[in-house]
Amino acid sequence: MELNTLWNKRFQSYLKMRAHYFSYMINGGLLIGLLILVVTGIYYYISWLKTVPENFPTDLLSSIVLSGFIASVQIRLFIKKADLLYLLPIERLLENSYFKRGRIFSFIRSFPLLLIGVIIVFPLYSQNHKITILSIILLIIGLSIVLGLNVFYSYVLRRKHSGCISWLFMFVHSSVYSFIFISNEIKYFIIGLLFSILLQLYSMRIYKATTFPWEAYLKVQSRSDTIFYSIANQFLDVKEYNVRVKRRSYLNGVLSLFRDDASVYYLIRTFLRKGDSFGLFLRLTIIGVIIISFSSFSGSWLFLLVVFIQLLTGVQLIKILNHAICRLPFHNLPIPSKKKHKAVRKLFSLLLFIQNGCMSIALILFGESTIALSVIMFIFIYIIITIGILYNQRKTK
Repeated sequence: MELNTLWNKRFQSYLKMRAHYFSYMINGGLLIGLLILVVTGIYYYISWLKTVPENFPTDLLSSIVLSGFIASVQIRLFIKKADLLYLLPIERLLENSYFKRGRIFSFIRSFPLLLIGVIIVFPLYSQNHKITILSIILLIIGLSIVLGLNVFYSYVLRRKHSGCISWLFMFVHSSVYSFIFISNEIKYFIIGLLFSILLQLYSMRIYKATTFPWEAYLKVQSRSDTIFYSIANQFLDVKEYNVRVKRRSYLNGVLSLFRDDASVYYLIRTFLRKGDSFGLFLRLTIIGVIIISFSSFSGSWLFLLVVFIQLLTGVQLIKILNHAICRLPFHNLPIPSKKKHKAVRKLFSLLLFIQNGCMSIALILFGESTIALSVIMFIFIYIIITIGILYNQRKTK
């Protein structure tokens, strides 16, 4: 098989897999969550811009933010463990064909991040600069060239340095040019050019003296896939994802309270030790408490926020807990099916009650002084989602 054909085959498989999971993630509420996050971020960003003093170093902050986006380039080469055996003898041939295509794809994949960075710093940048379409186009073109250089430098530096060291090189390189382009200080361009030349010479020296780091790139690719699968696993079962299990011995006291009920004990132990389910519940609760504590929303908006977070948590818990009923070894426990479903409802109500209690305390301390509406909302949400649990239980029988 030709190398270009092999790359195209793996690339199409990658796109097909990502498109498959993204479709489920969007239908599962990812788009709504991102929309709420973006709207909330814009609201606070605009509020912060109104308080920015005239002597604030906007150019420096803008260049740092842009550098963070540009330096976060990830090289995707579509290699597999079996390639260590079959493609290792033709490593040099891969450089100008297979790996080159991977670098081009890495640039294309990182380009949207660059645009997001430009959009974020645009309001801050416009505080001290006159904005024109030409200036924005020239800024994007200049940063795109820097991004392309970063792709090549990052690809080579990984042969000798760790990911943190490589990122540090890319961040400094991006910061120099970002500050030049943002502040229009062309007199500093010679500094950026000199740094690029030194980085180029250093990269070529590494390239000639080292071989391709198969293990390092396999590890980077595996980590990237694990992050994506862990996110997708919140919306559907991902067969490629290995669930992380943590002992969490500091929660043994909680488990000891439910030793008399085998089904509840097993569910709680699985929920606490399974990194994704426990982490999801913890993150949603903490996010809700933080937003309630530090937001300037009115009382009605805060209550609606509590409703939304509890509803989102409940929907996710339905999937996690009902799915546990169909899995081994819980499915084979010598316990009647009714007791298993009762254990699910018991744990479900306990988790929602804990989350509602945390956010109610935040409402009392930082928001509205009444807890009645919060309790009413909890009861309302509990009734709605319990109906969903009973509906899903019919499917699991």
